[in-house]
Amino acid sequence: MPFDANSATPAKSVRLAYLLWAFLGLFGAHRLYLGCALSGTGMAVISLISVPLIWSGLGLLGFVATGTWMLADALLIPGLAREANGT
Repeated sequence: MPFDANSATPAKSVRLAYLLWAFLGLFGAHRLYLGCALSGTGMAVISLISVPLIWSGLGLLGFVATGTWMLADALLIPGLAREANGT
């Protein structure tokens, strides 16, 4: 596993970020992994609040919002990984 040149922590993997995106993307796991704690937590909170409200318009709106955000992240993950690795 490659290490970040500036610290002793392992470099963030784009491949692992995409796996997290594919399986837990609506909950922001890929953003949390890449160090975007605030936005990752925001995605998780919106999704978790939307679960009990799924049959109302608010629940559906929440999933549409996080789903759109997740799809946009498909293009943003390589850049987020570069930022997290400091390159």
